[in-house]
Amino acid sequence: MMTLSKIKLLGYKFENVESFEFLNSHPVQIVYIHGAIDLDCLIRNVNPLYIEELKFASCFINSKVMFDFFKQVKNLSKFSLRQFNSHEEIGNSFLKSISQSGCSLTSFELICCKLSSDIGACLGAFIGKQTTLNVLNLCSTNLKGELGRDIFRNIPPAFSSLKELNLNDCSFTSDIGQLLGKFIGYQTNLNKLELSNIILKGEIGKNLFKDISSLCCNIKILKLSKCEFSYDMCEYLGRFIGLQIQLQKLDFGNTNLKDEIGINIFKYIPSNFNNLKEFSLRMCQFSPEMIEPLGRVIRNQDNLQKLDLYLTNPISEVEKIHNHYLSSSECNISY
Repeated sequence: MMTLSKIKLLGYKFENVESFEFLNSHPVQIVYIHGAIDLDCLIRNVNPLYIEELKFASCFINSKVMFDFFKQVKNLSKFSLRQFNSHEEIGNSFLKSISQSGCSLTSFELICCKLSSDIGACLGAFIGKQTTLNVLNLCSTNLKGELGRDIFRNIPPAFSSLKELNLNDCSFTSDIGQLLGKFIGYQTNLNKLELSNIILKGEIGKNLFKDISSLCCNIKILKLSKCEFSYDMCEYLGRFIGLQIQLQKLDFGNTNLKDEIGINIFKYIPSNFNNLKEFSLRMCQFSPEMIEPLGRVIRNQDNLQKLDLYLTNPISEVEKIHNHYLSSSECNISY
Protein backbone atom coordinates (compact mmCIF):
# COMPACT_ATOMS: atom_id res chain seq x y z
CA MET A 1 0.00 0.00 0.00
CA MET A 2 1.22 3.51 -0.83
CA THR A 3 2.45 5.51 2.15
CA LEU A 4 1.53 9.21 2.20
CA SER A 5 4.04 11.45 3.98
CA LYS A 6 3.25 14.88 2.51
CA ILE A 7 0.00 16.84 2.01
CA LYS A 8 -0.21 19.98 -0.13
CA LEU A 9 -3.61 21.63 -0.66
CA LEU A 10 -4.22 25.05 -2.24
CA GLY A 11 -7.50 26.90 -1.84
CA TYR A 12 -9.27 23.86 -0.42
CA LYS A 13 -12.53 24.16 1.51
CA PHE A 14 -12.66 21.51 4.24
CA GLU A 15 -16.23 20.48 5.00
CA ASN A 16 -16.35 16.73 5.51
CA VAL A 17 -14.39 14.99 8.26
CA GLU A 18 -15.00 11.56 6.75
CA SER A 19 -13.28 12.50 3.49
CA PHE A 20 -9.94 12.60 5.33
CA GLU A 21 -10.29 9.48 7.46
CA PHE A 22 -7.89 7.62 5.17
CA LEU A 23 -5.07 9.76 6.61
CA ASN A 24 -5.31 7.92 9.92
CA SER A 25 -3.21 5.09 8.52
CA HIS A 26 -0.49 7.31 7.03
CA PRO A 27 2.56 8.78 8.83
CA VAL A 28 2.07 12.30 7.42
CA GLN A 29 5.19 14.38 8.14
CA ILE A 30 4.71 17.51 6.02
CA VAL A 31 1.54 19.60 5.65
CA TYR A 32 1.26 22.62 3.30
CA ILE A 33 -2.14 24.35 3.29
CA HIS A 34 -3.02 27.59 1.48
CA GLY A 35 -6.33 29.41 1.68
CA ALA A 36 -8.30 26.91 3.77
CA ILE A 37 -11.46 28.10 5.49
CA ASP A 38 -11.66 25.43 8.18
CA LEU A 39 -8.76 23.13 9.03
CA ASP A 40 -10.47 21.04 11.70
CA CYS A 41 -11.66 18.35 9.26
CA LEU A 42 -8.11 17.68 8.11
CA ILE A 43 -6.37 18.03 11.47
CA ARG A 44 -8.69 15.56 13.21
CA ASN A 45 -7.32 12.85 10.92
CA VAL A 46 -3.60 13.63 10.99
CA ASN A 47 -1.43 12.06 13.67
CA PRO A 48 0.45 14.99 15.30
CA LEU A 49 3.26 12.71 16.49
CA TYR A 50 4.56 12.27 12.93
CA ILE A 51 4.44 15.94 11.91
CA GLU A 52 7.83 17.53 11.16
CA GLU A 53 6.85 20.50 8.99
CA LEU A 54 3.74 22.73 8.89
CA LYS A 55 3.02 25.59 6.49
CA PHE A 56 -0.24 27.50 6.68
CA ALA A 57 -0.96 30.46 4.37
CA SER A 58 -4.13 32.58 4.57
CA CYS A 59 -5.69 30.05 6.92
CA PHE A 60 -8.06 30.68 9.80
CA ILE A 61 -6.57 29.22 12.97
CA ASN A 62 -8.91 29.63 15.91
CA SER A 63 -10.32 26.44 17.34
CA LYS A 64 -9.79 24.08 20.25
CA VAL A 65 -9.11 21.28 17.74
CA MET A 66 -6.20 23.22 16.25
CA PHE A 67 -4.76 24.28 19.61
CA ASP A 68 -4.96 20.71 20.96
CA PHE A 69 -3.23 19.50 17.80
CA PHE A 70 -0.37 21.99 18.23
CA LYS A 71 0.22 20.79 21.79
CA GLN A 72 1.01 17.31 20.48
CA VAL A 73 3.40 18.05 17.59
CA LYS A 74 6.43 16.73 19.45
CA ASN A 75 8.68 16.38 16.37
CA LEU A 76 7.83 19.65 14.62
CA SER A 77 11.00 21.31 13.31
CA LYS A 78 9.74 23.75 10.64
CA PHE A 79 6.71 25.98 11.13
CA SER A 80 5.46 28.71 8.81
CA LEU A 81 2.49 31.07 9.01
CA ARG A 82 1.78 33.45 6.12
CA GLN A 83 -0.90 36.15 6.25
CA PHE A 84 -1.95 35.15 9.73
CA ASN A 85 -4.14 37.70 11.52
CA SER A 86 -3.99 37.56 15.28
CA HIS A 87 -5.58 39.40 18.14
CA GLU A 88 -4.47 38.83 21.72
CA GLU A 89 -6.58 35.75 22.54
CA ILE A 90 -5.87 33.86 19.30
CA GLY A 91 -2.17 34.71 19.22
CA ASN A 92 -1.48 33.82 22.82
CA SER A 93 -3.48 30.57 22.60
CA PHE A 94 -1.63 29.53 19.47
CA LEU A 95 1.84 30.32 20.88
CA LYS A 96 1.10 28.68 24.21
CA SER A 97 -0.13 25.55 22.40
CA ILE A 98 3.09 25.27 20.40
CA SER A 99 5.18 25.94 23.51
CA GLN A 100 3.46 23.15 25.42
CA SER A 101 4.37 20.64 22.72
CA GLY A 102 8.03 20.83 23.71
CA CYS A 103 9.08 20.74 20.04
CA SER A 104 12.46 22.13 18.96
CA LEU A 105 12.06 24.29 15.87
CA THR A 106 14.88 24.80 13.38
CA SER A 107 12.85 27.19 11.20
CA PHE A 108 10.09 29.64 12.19
CA GLU A 109 8.33 31.99 9.75
CA LEU A 110 5.73 34.71 10.33
CA ILE A 111 5.36 36.27 6.88
CA CYS A 112 2.97 39.15 6.06
CA CYS A 113 1.28 38.65 9.42
CA LYS A 114 -0.84 41.14 11.35
CA LEU A 115 0.02 40.68 14.99
CA SER A 116 -1.61 42.33 17.96
CA SER A 117 0.72 44.36 20.18
CA ASP A 118 -0.49 42.26 23.12
CA ILE A 119 1.28 39.10 21.94
CA GLY A 120 4.79 40.57 21.68
CA ALA A 121 6.04 39.32 25.05
CA CYS A 122 4.63 35.83 24.47
CA LEU A 123 6.11 35.66 20.96
CA GLY A 124 9.53 36.82 22.16
CA ALA A 125 9.55 34.26 24.98
CA PHE A 126 8.51 31.53 22.52
CA ILE A 127 11.34 32.38 20.11
CA GLY A 128 13.80 32.53 22.99
CA LYS A 129 12.97 28.95 24.00
CA GLN A 130 13.84 27.55 20.55
CA THR A 131 17.46 26.70 21.26
CA THR A 132 17.87 24.87 17.93
CA LEU A 133 16.34 27.62 15.77
CA ASN A 134 18.51 28.34 12.70
CA VAL A 135 16.10 30.32 10.51
CA LEU A 136 13.83 33.18 11.65
CA ASN A 137 11.74 34.92 8.99
CA LEU A 138 9.54 37.88 9.99
CA CYS A 139 9.48 39.58 6.59
CA SER A 140 6.66 41.98 5.66
CA THR A 141 5.41 42.04 9.25
CA ASN A 142 4.72 45.29 11.09
CA LEU A 143 6.96 45.35 14.17
CA LYS A 144 6.40 48.96 15.17
CA GLY A 145 5.99 50.20 18.71
CA GLU A 146 5.06 47.98 21.62
CA LEU A 147 4.89 44.77 19.55
CA GLY A 148 8.49 44.98 18.32
CA ARG A 149 9.83 46.19 21.66
CA ASP A 150 8.20 43.32 23.54
CA ILE A 151 9.33 40.69 21.04
CA PHE A 152 13.03 41.54 21.16
CA ARG A 153 13.06 42.52 24.83
CA ASN A 154 11.80 39.06 25.80
CA ILE A 155 14.33 37.07 23.77
CA PRO A 156 17.19 36.34 26.21
CA PRO A 157 20.88 36.93 25.37
CA ALA A 158 21.45 33.16 25.63
CA PHE A 159 19.44 32.71 22.43
CA SER A 160 22.23 32.66 19.84
CA SER A 161 21.55 29.82 17.40
CA LEU A 162 20.36 31.76 14.33
CA LYS A 163 22.10 31.27 10.99
CA GLU A 164 19.56 33.18 8.88
CA LEU A 165 17.46 36.23 9.82
CA ASN A 166 15.00 37.77 7.36
CA LEU A 167 13.48 41.15 8.25
CA ASN A 168 12.82 42.33 4.68
CA ASP A 169 9.93 44.81 4.31
CA CYS A 170 9.43 45.10 8.07
CA SER A 171 8.27 48.32 9.69
CA PHE A 172 10.10 49.60 12.77
CA THR A 173 10.00 52.63 15.04
CA SER A 174 13.11 54.40 16.31
CA ASP A 175 12.81 52.94 19.81
CA ILE A 176 13.32 49.39 18.53
CA GLY A 177 16.75 49.99 16.98
CA GLN A 178 18.83 49.33 20.10
CA LEU A 179 16.87 46.21 21.08
CA LEU A 180 17.09 44.81 17.56
CA GLY A 181 20.80 45.59 17.37
CA LYS A 182 21.51 43.77 20.61
CA PHE A 183 19.42 40.80 19.44
CA ILE A 184 21.36 40.55 16.17
CA GLY A 185 24.60 40.94 18.09
CA TYR A 186 23.85 37.80 20.11
CA GLN A 187 23.77 35.75 16.89
CA THR A 188 27.44 34.82 16.63
CA ASN A 189 26.68 32.09 14.05
CA LEU A 190 24.62 34.31 11.75
CA ASN A 191 25.48 33.67 8.08
CA LYS A 192 22.68 35.52 6.29
CA LEU A 193 21.04 38.83 7.24
CA GLU A 194 18.29 40.37 5.11
CA LEU A 195 17.25 43.97 5.84
CA SER A 196 15.96 45.04 2.42
CA ASN A 197 13.23 47.62 1.84
CA ILE A 198 13.42 49.06 5.35
CA ILE A 199 13.58 52.68 6.49
CA LEU A 200 16.86 52.76 8.42
CA LYS A 201 17.54 56.48 8.42
CA GLY A 202 18.09 58.39 11.64
CA GLU A 203 17.92 56.83 15.08
CA ILE A 204 16.61 53.45 13.87
CA GLY A 205 19.67 52.62 11.79
CA LYS A 206 22.10 54.41 14.08
CA ASN A 207 21.01 52.48 17.17
CA LEU A 208 20.67 49.21 15.28
CA PHE A 209 24.16 49.05 13.79
CA LYS A 210 25.87 50.75 16.74
CA ASP A 211 24.58 48.12 19.16
CA ILE A 212 25.41 44.98 17.16
CA SER A 213 28.21 43.24 19.04
CA SER A 214 31.57 42.79 17.32
CA LEU A 215 31.15 39.06 18.05
CA CYS A 216 28.54 38.93 15.27
CA CYS A 217 31.15 38.80 12.52
CA ASN A 218 30.44 35.67 10.46
CA ILE A 219 27.84 36.97 8.01
CA LYS A 220 28.35 35.76 4.44
CA ILE A 221 25.25 37.28 2.79
CA LEU A 222 24.01 40.81 3.62
CA LYS A 223 21.04 42.32 1.79
CA LEU A 224 20.32 46.04 2.10
CA SER A 225 18.55 46.76 -1.19
CA LYS A 226 15.83 49.44 -1.41
CA CYS A 227 16.72 50.82 2.02
CA GLU A 228 16.50 54.44 3.14
CA PHE A 229 19.68 55.68 4.81
CA SER A 230 20.76 58.98 6.32
CA TYR A 231 24.32 60.26 6.69
CA ASP A 232 24.24 60.18 10.52
CA MET A 233 23.80 56.38 10.68
CA CYS A 234 26.10 55.39 7.83
CA GLU A 235 29.32 55.41 9.85
CA TYR A 236 27.88 52.65 12.04
CA LEU A 237 26.67 50.71 9.00
CA GLY A 238 30.13 50.94 7.43
CA ARG A 239 31.84 49.75 10.60
CA PHE A 240 29.37 46.85 10.88
CA ILE A 241 30.04 45.78 7.29
CA GLY A 242 33.77 46.05 7.90
CA LEU A 243 33.54 43.52 10.73
CA GLN A 244 32.15 40.90 8.36
CA ILE A 245 35.47 39.64 7.02
CA GLN A 246 33.79 36.49 5.65
CA LEU A 247 31.16 38.44 3.70
CA GLN A 248 30.78 37.10 0.15
CA LYS A 249 27.57 38.75 -1.10
CA LEU A 250 26.65 42.38 -0.44
CA ASP A 251 23.51 43.90 -1.97
CA PHE A 252 22.84 47.66 -1.97
CA GLY A 253 20.57 47.51 -5.03
CA ASN A 254 18.20 50.43 -5.74
CA THR A 255 19.51 52.51 -2.83
CA ASN A 256 20.52 56.17 -2.77
CA LEU A 257 24.25 56.26 -1.95
CA LYS A 258 24.96 59.83 -3.05
CA ASP A 259 27.12 62.32 -1.19
CA GLU A 260 27.60 61.90 2.58
CA ILE A 261 25.61 58.67 2.70
CA GLY A 262 27.98 56.77 0.43
CA ILE A 263 31.07 58.54 1.79
CA ASN A 264 30.26 57.62 5.40
CA ILE A 265 29.46 54.00 4.58
CA PHE A 266 32.50 53.16 2.48
CA LYS A 267 35.21 55.17 4.22
CA TYR A 268 34.65 53.19 7.44
CA ILE A 269 35.08 49.81 5.74
CA PRO A 270 38.72 48.76 6.44
CA SER A 271 41.22 47.42 3.91
CA ASN A 272 41.14 43.89 5.38
CA PHE A 273 37.53 43.59 4.22
CA ASN A 274 38.41 41.74 1.01
CA ASN A 275 36.39 38.52 0.52
CA LEU A 276 33.43 39.74 -1.55
CA LYS A 277 32.48 37.54 -4.49
CA GLU A 278 29.29 39.39 -5.48
CA PHE A 279 28.62 43.10 -5.01
CA SER A 280 25.32 44.57 -6.20
CA LEU A 281 24.98 48.32 -6.71
CA ARG A 282 22.21 47.90 -9.29
CA MET A 283 20.03 50.99 -9.85
CA CYS A 284 21.85 52.96 -7.14
CA GLN A 285 22.40 56.71 -7.13
CA PHE A 286 26.04 57.85 -7.06
CA SER A 287 27.80 61.21 -6.80
CA PRO A 288 31.43 62.18 -7.57
CA GLU A 289 32.30 62.65 -3.89
CA MET A 290 31.61 59.04 -2.87
CA ILE A 291 33.33 57.30 -5.78
CA GLU A 292 36.82 57.32 -4.21
CA PRO A 293 35.86 55.53 -0.94
CA LEU A 294 33.60 53.13 -2.87
CA GLY A 295 36.34 52.49 -5.41
CA ARG A 296 38.82 51.72 -2.65
CA VAL A 297 36.46 49.06 -1.23
CA ILE A 298 36.06 47.51 -4.68
CA ARG A 299 39.81 47.55 -5.34
CA ASN A 300 40.46 45.67 -2.09
CA GLN A 301 38.33 42.69 -3.15
CA ASP A 302 40.69 39.86 -4.08
CA ASN A 303 37.98 37.41 -5.15
CA LEU A 304 35.30 39.62 -6.72
CA GLN A 305 33.49 37.68 -9.45
CA LYS A 306 30.40 39.81 -10.09
CA LEU A 307 29.90 43.58 -9.83
CA ASP A 308 26.37 44.68 -10.73
CA LEU A 309 26.11 48.35 -11.73
CA TYR A 310 23.10 47.95 -14.02
CA LEU A 311 21.13 51.22 -14.46
CA THR A 312 23.25 52.93 -11.82
CA ASN A 313 23.50 56.70 -12.28
CA PRO A 314 25.28 58.82 -13.30
CA ILE A 315 27.01 56.65 -15.91
CA SER A 316 30.13 58.85 -15.82
CA GLU A 317 30.80 57.80 -12.22
CA VAL A 318 30.13 54.15 -13.03
CA GLU A 319 32.76 54.33 -15.78
CA LYS A 320 35.29 55.71 -13.28
CA ILE A 321 34.86 52.60 -11.17
CA HIS A 322 35.32 50.37 -14.19
CA ASN A 323 38.38 52.22 -15.46
CA HIS A 324 40.22 53.07 -12.23
CA TYR A 325 39.19 50.80 -9.37
CA LEU A 326 38.41 47.33 -10.69
CA SER A 327 41.53 45.31 -9.89
CA SER A 328 40.46 41.88 -11.19
CA SER A 329 40.12 41.18 -14.89
CA GLU A 330 38.16 38.04 -13.95
CA CYS A 331 35.26 40.08 -12.56
CA ASN A 332 31.99 40.06 -14.50
CA ILE A 333 30.79 43.67 -14.49
CA SER A 334 27.35 44.73 -15.72
CA TYR A 335 26.06 48.28 -16.29
